[in-house]
Amino acid sequence: MRYQFSSRRRPECNIFRRVLTVCLVLIILFLQVFLITHYVADQMFDDSAKFSKLTEGVQYQSISGASIAYRVHGSGEQTLLLIHGLMGSSYDFAPLWSSLGDEFTMISVDLIGFGLSDKNAELNYSKENMAKICVQLMLELGYSEFTVLGHSMGGEVALNVAYTYPDHAERLILIDSAGIEDLQKGFRNAVPVWIIDYIFQNYLIQRLYFPVGFAEKKLASSELFNQFYFFNRQIPGTALRKLITDNDSGRLKDKLDQIKQHTLIIWGLEDTIIPVEQGYRLEQAISGSSLVVINNAGHLPFLEKPEDVLSAIKSFID
Repeated sequence: MRYQFSSRRRPECNIFRRVLTVCLVLIILFLQVFLITHYVADQMFDDSAKFSKLTEGVQYQSISGASIAYRVHGSGEQTLLLIHGLMGSSYDFAPLWSSLGDEFTMISVDLIGFGLSDKNAELNYSKENMAKICVQLMLELGYSEFTVLGHSMGGEVALNVAYTYPDHAERLILIDSAGIEDLQKGFRNAVPVWIIDYIFQNYLIQRLYFPVGFAEKKLASSELFNQFYFFNRQIPGTALRKLITDNDSGRLKDKLDQIKQHTLIIWGLEDTIIPVEQGYRLEQAISGSSLVVINNAGHLPFLEKPEDVLSAIKSFID
């Protein structure tokens, strides 16, 4: 008796092999683009002269053993401390400097781990400690009373300044601020440094994510993104991992009613990173505060709608 075996493969196997092949090809192509763009970015940002304007006027002060970078703009009688958000720097506030210079002497600070400040992984990266460093910097510079403005994570640092140092913080301005909720949702685990250094910090990954912060995506230009990435590429994975493990976000959410400073809250209506609903909750929690919602703006209203932000601030201080 003879047996015949069919050499024909089942259609399902052929389809699976084709899908797997396509997936592998796409993965290889993505990795090539991933590595090439990172290499090209390294070459571009190594040309320090090209980005020299981003470091103009930066000064340094040693605070509790850490080197803190800051910038001074304006000559007004009032003093304004500006605190940037996560993956930001003091340069974020450049659109505000010239327009507020008559009313304020502005101190824009680079928080530890960001901008040109110290990025030692041994530092304490809690918002509470960042607030302490900011106040110590202001006192070292001779400013004992000031208005504090904070954006995003920097807004939560500003809340800590207002809560812990009420004798120094006269007024409070919060822009799309953290503080109502723990944005890490309780996550405190140590993320492998290689994931941060080679994936999270990759030029392509950050460039693709950058427009999320904007309502008008066309404003998220490569030129603007490069200003952010110039500073962020200098952040070591060890510092960002320590920021995650030291997280104390939301620690003041049940104490916000104890903040007595005159408070202005500014929010982009189309913020998808920290939705405007949290702005309304902040307004309810902080007695006497006022909320200004800016249409057609996302998480960075001072970049998308600087005139509206300036108008709100000037009305607040008058």
